[in-house]
Amino acid sequence: MEIEFQSKLELISFLNLHQEDFILEISGESPWIAPLLKNMYPKSTYKVDVCLAEDQAFETEVMSCYERVFFLSHLQQSSTTFDQMYHTAIIPSLFNQLSKEEGINLIHELLKRGVEEIYLVVDHENGANTWILSDFKDFDVSFFNLKHLPSKLIKIYATHFLETKQPLPLVKNGQKLSILVTIQPPSK
Repeated sequence: MEIEFQSKLELISFLNLHQEDFILEISGESPWIAPLLKNMYPKSTYKVDVCLAEDQAFETEVMSCYERVFFLSHLQQSSTTFDQMYHTAIIPSLFNQLSKEEGINLIHELLKRGVEEIYLVVDHENGANTWILSDFKDFDVSFFNLKHLPSKLIKIYATHFLETKQPLPLVKNGQKLSILVTIQPPSK
């Protein structure tokens, strides 16, 4: 129990949160981010929603810490269900249960919806579904080993959504040159 609590505190220490941030926790088990943040920072103005993998029964006290509760199947639906712009998404354990295709699709969906930072906790060893650095090659990421868990924390930044234009052909001294121009959309 002590190790589990220490690992949660360690994860919280990595989060880049600011007052009035909107946070989304995506959980396959009992959600815990909002209750822990409210206990650690009682005067904070974070707003935390939870997206659950499936319909589960949870303690009313835990669920009262969340602004909204909805289900993972709603992420794929219209914006009426998922209309909040989140600064941060935290996936503390569910990612280990997703196939690589489902996991990458979830990251793309969150980034498409404007999430600026995504934090994933993945096991070092998870059989055929072990996540490795090359699985995230299309994203701007940071990896951190967690001291209290046999897991790593992966932080994905929204900068992967850069708009790339085709190289412009140029000629200099009779030789063709190519220049790749990358334009980043304006920040929010």
